[in-house]
Amino acid sequence: MTPKTTFTFYPQRANKTGKKARHEWRARWRFIFACACIVTGSFHMASCSGGSGSWDDDVKNWSRAFDGRQQPPDVKVTHSRYWKSPHFTYEAEYFFEFTAPKEFLDAWIAGQNLVPRQPTKENTPQYFEKPDWFTPRALGDYEMWLPEDDPHDKFRIYRDRTTGTLFVTDCST
Repeated sequence: MTPKTTFTFYPQRANKTGKKARHEWRARWRFIFACACIVTGSFHMASCSGGSGSWDDDVKNWSRAFDGRQQPPDVKVTHSRYWKSPHFTYEAEYFFEFTAPKEFLDAWIAGQNLVPRQPTKENTPQYFEKPDWFTPRALGDYEMWLPEDDPHDKFRIYRDRTTGTLFVTDCST
């Protein structure tokens, strides 16, 4: 009659030959595999949920959209929307309506190497969810600037020809 072998998770002592029991190695590999799954799952959840969401008229939107920079004191934001995807790559979209001195706009245009263009449906990008307050008039009522070095870039500055109100947007997907 052969003795019964018991399988437990706890490590067994080595048998008479000094080799560990086969079931002990299986238990260790199961434990290592479970730990690897937990670590991988945690990394995935952390990378997909860090800072994602949508914020409307939040005072932190300027900082979110412009690499942590503080909103200049002479810029008065009327409306803002910032959206960031939970995807592990950076996918975001923002919209701003604000007023600012002419010097601010001129410095921004020069610093970003932007060129003026007449806004048309062909050079106005399609966005995921453009808010109703963003450029509510006909496109012909706005001046528009876009990047000179990359016309397919979705960054745009619009200025209302009547009120001087600025509208800024970008979408990176």
